[in-house]
This record gives sequence, C-alpha cells and structure tokens, in this order.
Amino acid sequence: MISFENAYAVLGVSEQASEEEIKSAFRKRAKLLHPDKNKSADAHEQFLILHEAYALLSGNPERNFLSAEKEKREERALRMRKAAAAYARMKYEEYLRELELYRSSPYAWIFKILYYGLFFIYLLCAMVFACIPLVLLTYEVKWFFISCPLWVLSLFTFSYAYGWKKEIDPLFKKKTQ
Repeated sequence: MISFENAYAVLGVSEQASEEEIKSAFRKRAKLLHPDKNKSADAHEQFLILHEAYALLSGNPERNFLSAEKEKREERALRMRKAAAAYARMKYEEYLRELELYRSSPYAWIFKILYYGLFFIYLLCAMVFACIPLVLLTYEVKWFFISCPLWVLSLFTFSYAYGWKKEIDPLFKKKTQ
C-alpha cells in the first residue's frame, strides 16, 4: 500500500503540485515505466505502483483518506486476482507439457505396461478380497461372517483402481486439436 508521501515521490512532484503537473508527471513516467518499454524484471510492478500513486493523487483534492484506502485495497485485490490467474495458467501449461512428454517419449510403452500392470494388480486384489468370504462359507458360517468386511475392502480397492485409471488414461491418449 502506498502512502501520500510515497505517491508524490513515485510521480516526482512536490506536495504543492497542481492537477495538471500530476497528470503530466504521470504521463511522462508511464511512458518510461510501461512494461513494453521497460525491460527490467519488475517493470509490471513499477507500472502498477505508478498507477496506484496517480489514482491516489488525481481527482478531487477533497477526497478523504478513507476512500483512498478503500480504492487501494480494491485495486490490490484485483491485482492479486490477476496474478493468481497467471500463476494458475502457468501451472496448466506445465501440466500440458508433462502430458506431451508422456505421449512423445520413446519409452511410453514401458510407462503403459507399468501403469496398466499396476491397475490390473489392483483389480486382482479386489477380486481376491471379494472371493475370500465365499470360500470361507464352505468351511463354516462363522468364518463367512468374520470375513464379510473384506467386501468393503474389495469395494474400496475397485473404486481406488478405477479412480486411479481415470487419472492415468489422459497420459496416453493422443492429443486431438
């Protein structure tokens, strides 16, 4: 958050500057600090600070400090939302590059064998868990009832295996455009 003193310093004007001087100083600095002209790493942030300083000093001189603080908070929240959107987009692009690496790798067939082999092992375990109570029913009824919770484990294993399969299937699908 920028203060009034800092806003005057950012624009390079005195505290007694007129509205026209503030506007002129803002335009000159904006031409220098615009991210298209300024190649420094923090050019975007400098430009936003310049805009924040200008918004604080321009307009009605009778504007009270509380309304200026509210505007700064809203502008900062908007800036944070834009930064979060850029970050989220970057992560999605990294995800797409990772998918493309799986698809285009000469070793993709090894990954497929490993992933789908593990999937089938999960399914085999789930079927074993489901069959144990039925096999124990041939011995005694009490063993059947004792082993019935294995059906819950079987259902959990099936659902886990198919959920995991939904995650790995996109890795091997051909990209369609």
